[in-house]
Amino acid sequence: MPPPGRPRPDAPRYSSLITQLESELDRAAAAKPDPGRPAIHRLNRAEYANAIRDLLAIEIDGQSLLPVDEVDQGFDNIGDALSVTPVLLERYMSAARTIGRMAIGEPETRPFAEKI
Repeated sequence: MPPPGRPRPDAPRYSSLITQLESELDRAAAAKPDPGRPAIHRLNRAEYANAIRDLLAIEIDGQSLLPVDEVDQGFDNIGDALSVTPVLLERYMSAARTIGRMAIGEPETRPFAEKI
């Protein structure tokens, strides 16, 4: 703001706009004070990769580990579009196994059982 080549609004206009926006938001909140509960949904590929990076300090390639996310209205993080199918769940579990091996520092380590 503003578009290229156009002057910036002066301070009183900014203040007027802010007041108008706050009033409209307050009016909408008063009309419907309980917005309901957000839908629980799974993480999309980017969110999953970011969570792994933030929690484990491991950079992963979400695009190679996980399938393409469904898109709704141009967004891939809308809860209603992020369904969980058995195949998708298996891909997430496979990614988690791979990431778990990366987290312990031995990516080639496989699970094993030993009887004593």
